[in-house]
Amino acid sequence: MKDIESTRKEFLENLTLTEDQGATLFSLFSGKNIFLSGEPGTGKTFLLETYIMMQRELGRGVAITATTGIAAVNLDPCARTIHSLLRFIPDFKGEYDYEKCCKELTANHTLIIDEVSMLTPDIASHLAKCLHTIEREHWPQIVVCGDFHQLPPVIKEPQKKVYAFELPFWKELDLQPMILHQVVRQQDPVFIDHLRRIRNGDPFAVRYFNECANKEFLEQGVILCTKNVTASRYNRRAMEALPGEEKSYRLEKEIEGIPNLKDFPFDPVIRLKVGMKVMTLVNNYEKGYRNGSIGVVKEMHDRMIVVEFSNGLCVEIERVSQSVQNMDPKSKNEVMIVNQFPLRAAYAITIHKSQGLTFENVNIDAPDCWDYGQLYVALSRAKSISGIHLMDPIRQSCVRTSPRVLTFYQTLEKQVAA
Repeated sequence: MKDIESTRKEFLENLTLTEDQGATLFSLFSGKNIFLSGEPGTGKTFLLETYIMMQRELGRGVAITATTGIAAVNLDPCARTIHSLLRFIPDFKGEYDYEKCCKELTANHTLIIDEVSMLTPDIASHLAKCLHTIEREHWPQIVVCGDFHQLPPVIKEPQKKVYAFELPFWKELDLQPMILHQVVRQQDPVFIDHLRRIRNGDPFAVRYFNECANKEFLEQGVILCTKNVTASRYNRRAMEALPGEEKSYRLEKEIEGIPNLKDFPFDPVIRLKVGMKVMTLVNNYEKGYRNGSIGVVKEMHDRMIVVEFSNGLCVEIERVSQSVQNMDPKSKNEVMIVNQFPLRAAYAITIHKSQGLTFENVNIDAPDCWDYGQLYVALSRAKSISGIHLMDPIRQSCVRTSPRVLTFYQTLEKQVAA
């Protein structure tokens, strides 16, 4: 088995890292619990992927999770939601067997939780109870990653919204903050500056986006909107306008049971037509596409779908496997494997589903952003101002940033600088 130092040197020889990325990678290998944060496009996901590969090279187990299914598969094909890993069931009224719930924690060297800004109090409390079941010296290293300036937790009573950093367990984890500052996704300093202004709640940045965004609808771009019903309407209309027959692909189960699909990253039923614009929902660098790549369906077969991407690359897309909870009380299998094509109609998606993704072009239909960070997430999905088309002008009232988040980061920056 390789030692830490030789593995780190081997990887660093083949990587180009910013100064703060290098410092963060060094801290990750210290074994401390880490809070990795920074603006969109600073390389948080890239850094986590690198650390995961290095840990695997060392023969260490890594439990890779995120707060949503889409964010999980964006990080790693084997990733799961934190809910699935800890056997958490929303609104469950019974008693948990915490010995079973924390099984994955004791079996791995490191636990990663991505998109922590959307971590809800109920799953955070469940995680804390799982950790309290284990002796402290047997806890895994815990790495939480995300940007609290982005989308907050989705809860039934928004007025009671609580961020993860405000919960008791956050202090108990004793997280060392590592904040990435150098943006690598976008290159235009003016664009980056105005994104930062939106991030910090400065409404005067609205004028820049309204005046400088692309005036033409971007045909190759996805439409980002605030509501599922709006995205569904765009996708349905576009599909109905296409000639030819529709083909449906249903989720396949490897064992019988009742799969918990609440955080399943793919659609249980996918309806496609030849010529339909679709988006891939996983990374497959060997075949040349990633989570968020947009292409057009060229062929449909029972076990494979051919998609042509904008660069002319034609790829055979096959079903991928995902672990989900088995909700069947009669089954002996608590976890079941389900298979589905990692594709979704790409005429429109919600801003919530776009968090963590990067697009060459976006058309933003969001005149009614109501949540903290919602507009910021939409604008920061693009690489440049020319890759943004606003279907309606942005209103200053849509620039919403939580004062509690601003205060939290001001405190963090002082802590890092000390």
